[in-house]
Amino acid sequence: MTFSLPTSCPSHRPRRAADRCIRHKRLPRQRIGWRHAPFRSGWFLAMSTYIFQHQLKPPRIPAGSGRIPDGGWDLAISSIANADRSRILRALTVPEYMEAWLCLPGDTMPSVSASRTANGYRIQRFGPHGVEIDISGTYRTFRQAKLLFTWQRNAEETKPTSLVLIRLYGEFARTRLCLHHVGLGSAEERDWHLEMWKGSLDRLRALFR
Repeated sequence: MTFSLPTSCPSHRPRRAADRCIRHKRLPRQRIGWRHAPFRSGWFLAMSTYIFQHQLKPPRIPAGSGRIPDGGWDLAISSIANADRSRILRALTVPEYMEAWLCLPGDTMPSVSASRTANGYRIQRFGPHGVEIDISGTYRTFRQAKLLFTWQRNAEETKPTSLVLIRLYGEFARTRLCLHHVGLGSAEERDWHLEMWKGSLDRLRALFR
């Protein structure tokens, strides 16, 4: 939609009218962007509207959530997906999408269930005798380009709580995901999680081919 705006006519103020619409929330789920560009001998004011099909509501981050633990084993891995950051963020945090790319070591068939909790998430793998693996955690940072959350596998086995940091670089059709998992309790834990993250990120990348 394009509004011609003569410089000699101050009575035409389409931008202020649109601002009033935004202020009174008459345009839900829309972002209004304005730009000026030369057109022949004058200027014109162009309005572009982007409608978000799905808005992700971030969880509430509790205050005083602690610091990254010192010591322990850690791992780092990166991957590139052909999608923008907002789509990658949804895939990383929406339970229905998480079930499509999570790959736990020993998976022979899709058996992973993901759900959201009050301030975090829960991942479970079911086997013939019920729940085999139970992973849960809470979000400490939830932004478009950065996720920081705790990670605890099978809490009843007194395994230590570790931290996962994910950063997303890129805004258009290509995003680099850098993952750092710290605070793992042993070399065996690190190897298990390294296999899990490699397989999971391969599945995530394949979703956006």
